[in-house]
Amino acid sequence: GRSCSETALAAELVAMEEGGIPSVGAGEADEGTGQACSFRIWSDRSASDLEALEWNPCMDLLACLTAPPDSTMSIYRLLAEDQSPKLLSEKITGVGTALAWSPCGRKIAVGDRLGGVSVYDGESGAVLHVRRPHAHPVSALSWVSDSVGDGAPPIEDPPWARMLPPLLAMPTSASNMYTEAHDAEATASDAPGDLGLLVSADEGGLVVVSAGGSFTLQASRLCGMPGPPPQQEQAPGPSPGARAALWPQQCPEGSAEALISRRPKAVRLSPDLRSLAVLFGPPGSSSSSTAAPEGDPSSPRTPAATKAPSSPSARMGDQASSAAFGAESPDDVVLVLDVRKLAVRRRELIMASSMAERLSAVTDYARRAAETLAKVWKSGVDGFAKKVRALEDTVEAHRLSPDSTVHQDLLMTCCSGNPSDALHTFLMKQTSVQQLLRLERGLMQALDYANLIVTTRLQVACHHLITILHEMHARAGWEQKFKAIGLEPGPLEGLQAQAGALLRLGELLLIECSQARCFAKTFFQVLLRMASKLPDQTPSASEMSHIANCGSPTREDLDEFIARLQHRGSLDLSEVTARIGMARGTADRNVRGLPDAACCSVVDATHCLAREVEKVGDRICAALSSHTSVLACIQVHAPSPWTSLAVPELKAVASSNAVASVPSARGLGHSTVMLAWESAGQNEGPCLLALWTGGGQKRSELHISRLRVPPAPPGAPVRVHAERACLQAGGSSARAAHFLLCETYGAGKVAALIVQEYAAARGGAVAASASVCLIDTTDCVFDTLPNFAAFGPAAVLGMPSQANAMCLGDLPEGSVRRRDNLPESCIWASALCAMASRGVCSVYAWRARRLLTLDMEAEGDEDDDEAGN
Repeated sequence: GRSCSETALAAELVAMEEGGIPSVGAGEADEGTGQACSFRIWSDRSASDLEALEWNPCMDLLACLTAPPDSTMSIYRLLAEDQSPKLLSEKITGVGTALAWSPCGRKIAVGDRLGGVSVYDGESGAVLHVRRPHAHPVSALSWVSDSVGDGAPPIEDPPWARMLPPLLAMPTSASNMYTEAHDAEATASDAPGDLGLLVSADEGGLVVVSAGGSFTLQASRLCGMPGPPPQQEQAPGPSPGARAALWPQQCPEGSAEALISRRPKAVRLSPDLRSLAVLFGPPGSSSSSTAAPEGDPSSPRTPAATKAPSSPSARMGDQASSAAFGAESPDDVVLVLDVRKLAVRRRELIMASSMAERLSAVTDYARRAAETLAKVWKSGVDGFAKKVRALEDTVEAHRLSPDSTVHQDLLMTCCSGNPSDALHTFLMKQTSVQQLLRLERGLMQALDYANLIVTTRLQVACHHLITILHEMHARAGWEQKFKAIGLEPGPLEGLQAQAGALLRLGELLLIECSQARCFAKTFFQVLLRMASKLPDQTPSASEMSHIANCGSPTREDLDEFIARLQHRGSLDLSEVTARIGMARGTADRNVRGLPDAACCSVVDATHCLAREVEKVGDRICAALSSHTSVLACIQVHAPSPWTSLAVPELKAVASSNAVASVPSARGLGHSTVMLAWESAGQNEGPCLLALWTGGGQKRSELHISRLRVPPAPPGAPVRVHAERACLQAGGSSARAAHFLLCETYGAGKVAALIVQEYAAARGGAVAASASVCLIDTTDCVFDTLPNFAAFGPAAVLGMPSQANAMCLGDLPEGSVRRRDNLPESCIWASALCAMASRGVCSVYAWRARRLLTLDMEAEGDEDDDEAGN
C-alpha cells in the first residue's frame, strides 16, 4: 500500500525521542487517518454479559440479549436523557442465542438453544409467535421486508374475514363460562400485505425462511450434524437427496461435505428476495451456544464441546488460504443460494401463507377448545361417575339373582315409589342429600359448558375453517400460479371433508348432551325424593325448597329414563365422555398412528385436522425448497485482526478467546467477516457486500468486497463479478493503527473501530487508544478481480495480491469522519453495532462490561456530558 506522510512520521519520531507521548485528541486526528471531528457521545454505560445486540431500524431502541445463566432480552432507549433507559426485560426460555428486529421495528425475533424462534412485541414484550423450526441451537437471525416495490396494489383481507363471527376467548372452567368473552388471538396478527420474511439458521446447517416469523416457506439443510440432539424431534428440512441437488455439477466434489464441521454465523436475504447469503465460520467453529467465555465456569457452554485449534497460532497466526476449498481450510465460507421463487411468486406466497397461517391458527384454536372442553367435562363428570359405580357395587352386593342389575333396581323404585334394599343401603351409607345436590349442580354446569363451547367456539371455528378452505381451494384451482408453490386442490378437499366431519361431531355432541341432561335430571330427582323420605336424611330448608322446586319428572323425561334403563344404557354418561374424547395435550397433537376413520371424538378429530393442516405448510415448504440451489461457494481469507496488535494484554486475551471459541459479541480473536446487501443501481440486482478487518500483517486492514452473483438457469455456469478495496488506518512503524471491527452504515458507508498503538512514556511498554471512524466507500478505489469463479480455487477473497491498500488520508476530503479520544475501555471492544437510519453506533467491550453509544450525525464538544454508570 502507499506510505503515509513522511513529515508526520519524522515529527512523530522526534516526539518519542524527547520522551513525550503523542496525544490523539477529540479534535485532532492523526495524519493520514481522516478528518478530525467529534461525534457526540450519547451514553457510556455499564453493560451485562451480552450475547447479542441490535438497533431498531425505526426507533431509538437497542435490544440486548444477555448470555446465560441470565439469558434475558432487554430493550433500552439509550438516546433519551432518562437515567433508567430500560423499557422492558423478558426472560428467554431455552437460553437465547440470537436476536433481530423486524423491518417495521415493531417486533423482535429471538432464537434459543432449543431450536425455537420466538417473536415478541417490541413495545409490550408480549409473545406473538413461538415456533420451533430447528432441532439444533439457532445461530443466526435476519429479517427483510417482503415488499420488492413492484407497484402492485396491497393485498387486503378477503370480505368474509370481516363477515364471520369472531373467535371468542376460551373460558377455563364452568364457573366463569358466562363472563364477558373477548376476541381470541386466533388469526395472524400481521397485515397480509406486509408479512416480512425472517431467515434463521441453526448449528446443524438448516436455514429456514418464514413469513412473519411464524409460517415456514423454505428450509434448506446446507450442512448437517450426525443427528438431532437427544430427545428432540427432527426439524423440517429436505432429505439428503434434496440436499445433494442443491449443489450444481460444476462445484468441486466434496464441497457440501466440507461444510459439516462449520456453523452458520450470519444469514442475509437480498432485498429483491432472489438470493440468500449464508456465512459459515472456520472448521470446528462453535456458535454462541457451545462456547463459554473465559473466567465463567458457571456457564453451561463448555469449550470441550467444540473442536478447538491445537494451538493459538492455529487461529491467530498468519495463515495462507488453501488453494482448494476443503474441510480443513481455516477460512470463512460464504454460500450464495438461488431463492428466486420467493420473488417470482411473492404475491402468491403472501396470499397462501396468510391463509395457511390463518387456517393453522383457527385449527389450533379448535384443538384448544376441544382440549379445554375435555378437561372441564372430566372434572365435572368424575364425581358423578364414581357415585354411579358405588351404586352398582351396592346393587351387586345385594342382588338376589344373577340377573339382578342396577337398571332393574331403579325400574322397581320408579314403579313402586319406594327404594329397593340396595338403593336404601346406598342412600344411607354411600351418599347424602348434600352430596347429591352438589353432584347435580356440577354435572349440569359441565353439560351447560359443553353446549356453550360447541355452539359458540367449535362450530364458529368450523365455519371459519370451511370458509378459509373454500378460499384456498379456489386459489389452488389457478394451477399456473399456485401449483408451483405446492398449493393443490386434492389435499384441500380432504381438509374440507374433515372440517365438515368435525362440525357433524359437534352436532352429535349437542344431541347427546341434551339426552344426558334429561336422564341426569330425572336420575337425581328420583334419588333425591327417595333420600328425603329416609329418617336419617334430614335436608335443610333450602335443600327441601330446591327438591320441591324441581318437581316431578315430566312424562316425556320419565319415558326416556325408563327406556334407557330397559335398554341398559350407561348411567355414567360414558357416551358423552367418549364423544368429547380424552385431553391429549400439546405433546400429542399429531395423534400419530390414529387413522382418520377412528376420529370419532371431538378431541381426536381436532388433532387429526391439525395434523393435516400442518401438511399444507409442509407441501408449500417442500415445493419452494425444491427450487433452491447454490449459486456460489466463496472462501474469505480473513485472519483475526488481533494478530497484528503489539499490545501484549490484548493479544493474549484474543489468543485465549480464539482457542476457547468465545464468539462475538463477547470474545476477541475471532474473524470479523460480516455480510450485507446493497443496491447496485438501476436495472442491476443488489450486490453482496462482504466486510472484514484482516490481520496477519504488520497492520490490520479494512477489506471491502462487492460480489454480484446473478441467478442463472439450472445447469448453466454462474458468472461472479467481484471487486475489492483495501484500506489502512494510517500511522507509522512506531505508532501503528489497526482496524479491529467494522459494520455497514447505510448505503455506501462503513463504521469502523480503530486501535492506535504508541510507546508509553515509561518502561517502553506499548499502549493503545481507540477511535471510531465513518468512511464513505463510494470514494474508495475498487479493483476488479479477474478470473474470479463461483466455485473452486478461484473463488477466494482476501488474498494479499487481489488489491492494493490505500490509507484513509488518501481519500478525498470529507470521505472520512473520525472520533478519537474514546474511553479506555473501547480498546477491549468485542462488538460494533451501527444503524444509519437512527444515526447511532454502539461499541461493546465485554471484558470491561461497558457499552458506548455515539451519535454519528451530530458533532459535540469535548466537554459534553458523557453519562457513565
